[in-house]
Amino acid sequence: MGELIVKDGGVPEEKIVKVDEIQQLYDMLLAGRIHCIAYTPEVLMWFIKSKKYDLSKLEFIYKKKVGEFYIAFSKGVNDKLINDYQHAWDKVAQDTKLVEEIRSKYLN
Repeated sequence: MGELIVKDGGVPEEKIVKVDEIQQLYDMLLAGRIHCIAYTPEVLMWFIKSKKYDLSKLEFIYKKKVGEFYIAFSKGVNDKLINDYQHAWDKVAQDTKLVEEIRSKYLN
């Protein structure tokens, strides 16, 4: 997703560094090997918080809502399980207080 955003922003393909894990991006950023990270804000904040990294070392310069959130299931997963999961997800998403509690606990 981040790659698509920076490409749409006009960053040339040869300037985009692709890695397998967010830890690599974070380490390269702090070492000065790259200039920025294009990543989902929620995942980046969770990563930083889970590692107890110093948030003051980063400056968030741009945040863009890209689209909807999707979860993929394996082909063999029972449809009932998928429907139950969707129902539970919809229920959580409608509870604004719970959503804010989750954001506070994991993202702030």
